Amino acid sequence: MEAHQAAAIEAQIPYLAAMKDKPLSYSGFPELENLAIDWRSMPVRNARALPGGGPTLQQHGFTAVAHRSAVTRFDLSEAWHDAFKAEIIAVLQAATGASEVVVPAVSYRKVDMPGSFGAAQFCHNDFTAGSAARHIAGLDPATAERRLAGRFAVFNI
Repeated sequence: MEAHQAAAIEAQIPYLAAMKDKPLSYSGFPELENLAIDWRSMPVRNARALPGGGPTLQQHGFTAVAHRSAVTRFDLSEAWHDAFKAEIIAVLQAATGASEVVVPAVSYRKVDMPGSFGAAQFCHNDFTAGSAARHIAGLDPATAERRLAGRFAVFNI
């Protein structure tokens, strides 16, 4: 058995089960949700232990990048947004070689802070092939045709 396989543990992971109704998710407000959750036992491994030095965007679709932010106070104010967006752009350009990076928004997720929503409590994908294109078109309709005519990627960081 390879070293990265030996390090696997089994964990119960929540997935969205098939539903007749459209799923509604409001993280932090479970009383508004109608989610059917399907708990599955899945192997979990340390991605940094993958052979070859860890995960790569090219092979695995994700990677780990070391970065220490200059932003020292993350809160609900917008005072830190511009500096953080500039850091995101620099990190993504270095990791991907992208000629253009668009950061539409940043969010601060802390469930116990008024006005802030926590992370989703189940496995999900924020974008599909179709929704990513709609999202890009909605960001800036004037540049959408040019952006969508070439190669593009959508990343959560």
